[in-house]
Amino acid sequence: CSVVLSTAWRYMVHGGAMTLTGFEYLLRTHGVRCPGRVIGLTAKDAQTEDPEERGRQIRAWLNEHPEVTRYAVVDDMAGGFTGLPIVRTDGKVGLTDEDADWLVAALAVTRG
Repeated sequence: CSVVLSTAWRYMVHGGAMTLTGFEYLLRTHGVRCPGRVIGLTAKDAQTEDPEERGRQIRAWLNEHPEVTRYAVVDDMAGGFTGLPIVRTDGKVGLTDEDADWLVAALAVTRG
């Protein structure tokens, strides 16, 4: 699968401190091997406290990339993802084996 960043960490790329390839290296240092798989990032946040903002950004990215037919969101945030397949993680624990199993199942669903 490919990875699109919606995490606040995407600001390292938005700000020019890191490239997508550099972000892949950062992930590799944390045990996630995904060479060539980080393919994009969502837009910068609007200047608002709206809890729906991240979900809107993800939907906007998906609308700009209609070739993407299977996807899932992995996030530890609570809001804004209505209607999106999401694996809700614990920010203190990270992605568990159970989360990963759900993610694989979610990626089998076709966007319609």
